[in-house]
Amino acid sequence: MAAKNTHRERPVPESMETTTRLALALALLPTVALSLQWLRNRAPPREIQNYRKEAAVAIRLARRCGRAMREADTKARTTIWKDGDGGIDPCTATDEANERLVVEGLGAAFPTHRVVGEESCSANGVIPVLDDDDVPTWIVDPIDGTQNFVHGLPCSVVSIGMAVRGVPRLGVVLDPYRDELWVAAAGEGAYLNGRRLKVAAAPPSADLSAYTVLTDLGYERGPAAKPLARLYASLLDKNVRAVRILGSTVLNLCYVATGRASSMVIGLVERDCPKPWDWCAGTLVAREAGCTIEMVDGRRALPGDSSKPPTSGEAFDLLSRSCVCAETPELCTRLRGLARDAIAG
Repeated sequence: MAAKNTHRERPVPESMETTTRLALALALLPTVALSLQWLRNRAPPREIQNYRKEAAVAIRLARRCGRAMREADTKARTTIWKDGDGGIDPCTATDEANERLVVEGLGAAFPTHRVVGEESCSANGVIPVLDDDDVPTWIVDPIDGTQNFVHGLPCSVVSIGMAVRGVPRLGVVLDPYRDELWVAAAGEGAYLNGRRLKVAAAPPSADLSAYTVLTDLGYERGPAAKPLARLYASLLDKNVRAVRILGSTVLNLCYVATGRASSMVIGLVERDCPKPWDWCAGTLVAREAGCTIEMVDGRRALPGDSSKPPTSGEAFDLLSRSCVCAETPELCTRLRGLARDAIAG
């Protein structure tokens, strides 16, 4: 007859069970935090209510475009030069595919809305009137920073904005390389990965030694580009802390809104100045973060009315050919003066 097993398992002390559960919970915290961040980056901030459906659709489409940018191979970066052979203004297969994706997605979700895309406008040579009716108008740049994208420099974004009567009401900007998502809605704030943005101004400075200025070369070359040289000389003469060229107007605006730079000055020359797709989403992010935005002067892209006076703030003209964006009104005024002097020569 087999011996009876009289061994009894000793109960685990309750304190040990609690410690084990606590250790497991702590080990899972980073994973839970990353999951929550992942979810936040794929939905509009809860504070955005007026355009919540529009924001959700734009975010989804921007993320699909961003994935295409990250996964682009050599073929997807094949370049067509908008300004002809030997040109410097590129468009890639990914630009065109992203724009088709966004136009079709917005059209399916909002069939009564209008959609304006950079590549289709460039192909047709026409920028439509933006402020003659109340139809919501989506303004899309499928890749802002295409030169960077062509060369594999991870400094490009997807920009999807919506305007009504030429005034931005919603902006979604995605940097797919850093997984940074800016969302802004008129009157409801600007957010980076769910965190509300509010610019904190640097202490006033008699010169420009406290400020970092973002700018861009654009596509003007030769003697016509001299206003840029004059502006850079003025900034250096005023002891500017730093001048940076990122190669993306939209990213410039978002970086000023986020506090990574003090200001942006752009659009001093004539050739291929920024256009509505460069302004719509980015200027709204900056304005809702508390930045001051001004046109340098009254120059506008067709079909703009050149007789309209320069405007600022909410009324910033999406057909403007120039912009100063700064963390304070005082800095904006100073930089606007330097830019106008540089244009005048």
